[in-house]
Amino acid sequence: MHPLRSSGISKQAFYKRLKVQQKQEIDHQKLTKMVKDYPKKVGSKTGGIKLHKELKQDFMKQDINPDSYREVETSSIAF
Repeated sequence: MHPLRSSGISKQAFYKRLKVQQKQEIDHQKLTKMVKDYPKKVGSKTGGIKLHKELKQDFMKQDINPDSYREVETSSIAF
């Protein structure tokens, strides 16, 4: 018996979830880089709301869900 069958999910569902997780990880890395690079570009400290507002267009250009900013914001990012 295939290991995926014993866990109760199909191969299609497994690989779909894997693809989504990989995209989320890539988006998270891009977003983290954008957030870290923003103060270097502007030259000042910016709060979370203003930072989100300023970077929202960049999120759209790179096909990143703007709501994923909240996940990065709550995680520890050392500037």
